[in-house]
Amino acid sequence: MHTAHQGKSATEIAYQKIRARILQGELAQGEHLKERQLAAECGVSRTPVRDALRRLASERLVEFAPNRGVFVARWSEDEQQSLFDIGALLEGYAAYRAASRCTEADINILLACCSDIDEAVNAQPSLDLDLFVSANARFHEHIRSMADSQHLSSTLERLIEQRILFIAAAAYDREELHRSNQDHRQLVFALRCGDGDLARALMHAHVLSAYQALQKES
Repeated sequence: MHTAHQGKSATEIAYQKIRARILQGELAQGEHLKERQLAAECGVSRTPVRDALRRLASERLVEFAPNRGVFVARWSEDEQQSLFDIGALLEGYAAYRAASRCTEADINILLACCSDIDEAVNAQPSLDLDLFVSANARFHEHIRSMADSQHLSSTLERLIEQRILFIAAAAYDREELHRSNQDHRQLVFALRCGDGDLARALMHAHVLSAYQALQKES
């Protein structure tokens, strides 16, 4: 008999595990998802998996096809561009708000993220993609927390998918990743100076540069 992890329902366990595999690209766009197999892999019964898939469908990460089953959603080029355009606007606004609330402790946290990104980019023989994505996510998440707006944070959490970050990171070469991290350091400077307009402009350009990298790769 399957048992849920302590403190989490079986549905939540299935949801988190399946979602993580989709966002990390382990489950590819268009891949057919089989309830029985997912249940075995998640260590739960099929009913929680079914509930988790419905929740993922509400987030547009999976699609139910009548008489065919459930599939990982495909994102068109137009949908990807829309995600980045909206993300650039909202992330820019978060940076604008963060500039007026920035403390030296915040600066230290952001610079530590930049150092971790440098470590990931300089890793040999190849880029440490997991560390890069983790440190990059922490950098952006901390700026969102500095913005001190629950509505803004929750909207961005739903919008900015780790899967896109993995794809964008893979599209960069080392020089471009160093340049991306230099964007971060310029943003930290703007935040330290309390310059909200500059922080917004830098963040907006930074987010859109990831989309440009995707376009170059495609």
